[in-house]
Amino acid sequence: MSANFIYSYGESELLLAEAATRGWATGVAATHYANALAADMATLAQYNTTGAATVSPAAIATYVAAHPLVPATALQQINMEYYVVTSTTFNFNETFANWRRSGFPVLTPVTFSGQFITGQVPRRMPYPTTLIQTNGPNYAAAIQRQGADNFATRVYWDKQ
Repeated sequence: MSANFIYSYGESELLLAEAATRGWATGVAATHYANALAADMATLAQYNTTGAATVSPAAIATYVAAHPLVPATALQQINMEYYVVTSTTFNFNETFANWRRSGFPVLTPVTFSGQFITGQVPRRMPYPTTLIQTNGPNYAAAIQRQGADNFATRVYWDKQ
């Protein structure tokens, strides 16, 4: 049976680490971060269906000890780990949403001829064209509230 994760313990620990770093919650950010690293390594090991590659508890402990949370770069570390774990567990919607929320990692826009948005990383997905036909009045109201219906328009919680 292959693993399928909706929301992992490691993701939860990373959000707790961020909340503690920002002073939004009690707890020790470094402890939550260490718990997340260990949990994420164990989670990724579950994707191995052949049994050929395993991650031992000793290897996890060594890695966690070598990568402590540094207060000066805590938010970057936490959100980079979140980016890595949600990307490698194929939770790309969460990867994209957290990048927009946190700003990490810092991405470099790629410009090429004929692309749909120039000089920016896409910020949101446009509405399907069928929505204009099937729900025109609400579509128009939404566009008026939130801005143009294109890849460059930020959703309300997307950080500048």
